[in-house]
Amino acid sequence: TIRTRALGLLKFMATERNLVELINQLLGHVEAASGQYRCDLVATMIGMCSSNKYELIVDFSWYVDVLVTLSGVRGIEGQGEVIAKQWMDVAWRVLPVRPYAVRRSLEILVCRGQGVSETSENEVGESSGHSEGERYILSEVLPAAAWIVGEYSHLLPEALAEEGMDNIDSQYDSSSKGIYHSLIQSLTAPTDAAGINPLPCDTQAVFVQNAMKVFSAACHHSYQTDGTQGMDANELSCSDAELNACVVTLLKNLVIYMESPDVEVKERAFTSYQLLQCIG
Repeated sequence: TIRTRALGLLKFMATERNLVELINQLLGHVEAASGQYRCDLVATMIGMCSSNKYELIVDFSWYVDVLVTLSGVRGIEGQGEVIAKQWMDVAWRVLPVRPYAVRRSLEILVCRGQGVSETSENEVGESSGHSEGERYILSEVLPAAAWIVGEYSHLLPEALAEEGMDNIDSQYDSSSKGIYHSLIQSLTAPTDAAGINPLPCDTQAVFVQNAMKVFSAACHHSYQTDGTQGMDANELSCSDAELNACVVTLLKNLVIYMESPDVEVKERAFTSYQLLQCIG
């Protein structure tokens, strides 16, 4: 169609100076588009931004925001994996943006405890039949967010210090004791393994693995961590009460994942559970 051909020409028009304006205009068209054209818009935006190893991008925090926005778009079947790979690639390649990528990943994971729907695109169709406060996240993006938070969990204090973080609700639910506990609650939520609509097993495996990485960071940043000489006191952000809550949540929830029919999920959950039992 003419619209599709016009999209094909955009990548030749993009420059370092006009990329942000072009992408913002395309984002404005995504919600109004439908069917394959919506998918084509998303693919075009990602192609323009990632071309030649992101040579046109000046502000990678802006690109992370674009990916977060796209991860909440319904009806873009087949693009979720591409968005997830871009998100992980940027966090891995661009060191200065890692704390911000951790922050945005944190937001997506923690908000799952506040009524977020993870129904697949095939089940939702149009966006008009959903509650006003509902936030939709592509299921393929969840393991990418979990990997970023887990792999760079040592950056959580820096991510929390990002400007505007005070406006973010970092509580998974009313029982959350802190940000580390909130993340562990999200990454080991029993409903993800044994609920009505459980997450794919490969996502569950990623969640369990990175929950332990977050727990390791919580131990490192605990008030009672040994060998803290030379560390900034502001980084010791996990209290004894929060650390204990992390252990209790892990021991309680990992048992459910140990019953998984998937070998990978079961093995990771069992190994993590035994490790916690050994360290008391």
